[in-house]
Amino acid sequence: MDKRKILFRLRSMEMGGVQKVLLDLLNRLDQNKFEIHLLLNIYQGDLKKEIPKHVKLHYLVEGREELSEKKTILFIQLVLRRLNLIKYKYIPSLFKKRIGIIPDVEVAFMHANLQDIVNSPFTKSKKINWFHSDIRFFESKKQANQTIKFMKQCDTTVFVSRTTQANVELYSKGSIANGICIYNIFDHQSILSKAKESIFDTKQLKGKKHIFVSTGRLVFQKGYDVLLEAHIELIRQGVEHYILIIGNGFDYKQLKKKVILENVEDSFILIGQKDNPYPYISGADYYIQPSRYEAYPLALGEALALNKPIISTDVGGVREMIIHNKTGLIVDFSIERLKDAMMVFINNRELVESIKENQKKISFKLHNQKIEQEILHILS
Repeated sequence: MDKRKILFRLRSMEMGGVQKVLLDLLNRLDQNKFEIHLLLNIYQGDLKKEIPKHVKLHYLVEGREELSEKKTILFIQLVLRRLNLIKYKYIPSLFKKRIGIIPDVEVAFMHANLQDIVNSPFTKSKKINWFHSDIRFFESKKQANQTIKFMKQCDTTVFVSRTTQANVELYSKGSIANGICIYNIFDHQSILSKAKESIFDTKQLKGKKHIFVSTGRLVFQKGYDVLLEAHIELIRQGVEHYILIIGNGFDYKQLKKKVILENVEDSFILIGQKDNPYPYISGADYYIQPSRYEAYPLALGEALALNKPIISTDVGGVREMIIHNKTGLIVDFSIERLKDAMMVFINNRELVESIKENQKKISFKLHNQKIEQEILHILS
């Protein structure tokens, strides 16, 4: 019996929750049943080295790592790269030749690739859309409406939380008939293993108490600007605590400038991007997520796996992941609510210990087994 050919499509492999979720999925799919292919528009990103060896990799153009550092040459290379992407988009014969297979199933693992699979030259393939976003925060109504239109043209749309699906249906004023909810997998064993790695760049925190940690891209969505304001106010009130931010992004320079201006460099620490953030999470006292919006945040699952009391804003599928006052604290997005929650953890040791005990009852094994069966069903 021939293996079913599955083609996952993604823009690139920059560090991010969606990319990590895909890597977990690629590692878990049954190689006896599926011939697994990954197509990147751009062969770019730190996580490309994590692609499993059994996955057949395809890409349309080279990534930034292969381009020149000289501005003039880089500009020309980027223009040519863009033209090549357009060429593959509008000349099906060239695209087919580049891929070299005829997939049975095509999966757009982010909405950025949704149009690609809807307009795919492989007209007989099953089309699956994996939706990790909040439709309410799209750049424009036009983009949101177009995404929903393409979504309905797929055979299946996978929403990573019930809240994400509900938001789309509320926005479109109708149900998504092909929609199902499948939560993200959490590779808890790998997380626990990687958390044991030694780290040396936070020696100044040794012996300190009340260390909060957060991982994510430094972008508007993640709300680190508001967390910094909450931190500054607590420091001014004499509340000793520390916040570690693991990640990089467009807002790094702006955040760093504010940190220096407010003289909180020793307590609000921008660690930068790390291939392995888990030792930092493991070494902290608490996990905090100040996001403006999310879908089903992988970072919370990682914090749960590492048994860290969690503070999260009330966004996306957070209430499907943690129970307020049982396995974490869920708060509204504001400086005051974040401050209040941080003070609760700092002052209420009994609640912190209760949350940690409740987290230990979570079965990641059962969670993952259920998700794997649901994924197997839609790919078959």
